[in-house]
Amino acid sequence: MGLILIISTIFTSGALISGDRQRANDNTETTNDKKQRGSISIACFLAAIYQKRQSQV
Repeated sequence: MGLILIISTIFTSGALISGDRQRANDNTETTNDKKQRGSISIACFLAAIYQKRQSQV
């Protein structure tokens, strides 16, 4: 489960796209879209950390 959350964090943050695509996304996204994408990425990342921590206990 944690790996799935990490992968979804990578995809939603845009970490795997090239620079020209990142620049195009940055120019076409609204401020609200950027905030929403960031909050989804952070939520997935924190859920993955929480999941990993719970599996160690």
